Amino acid sequence: MVIPVTEHAAQLASPSRMLDVWHPGVMTSVALAGVAIAVLGAVLPARTAARQTIARVLHTE
Repeated sequence: MVIPVTEHAAQLASPSRMLDVWHPGVMTSVALAGVAIAVLGAVLPARTAARQTIARVLHTE
């Protein structure tokens, strides 16, 4: 959405094949994978740390 507006403002034109790189299904999959990685990267270490003593958590830091 941003690139066509920028091209129009700069009075440029690029071939459509340059803009048809990411399809909506692929972008949705990439976004969901990013959310899953973020959740697993935050929740699993937090659960592990919550089950340990404070001294053990600080020692492993």
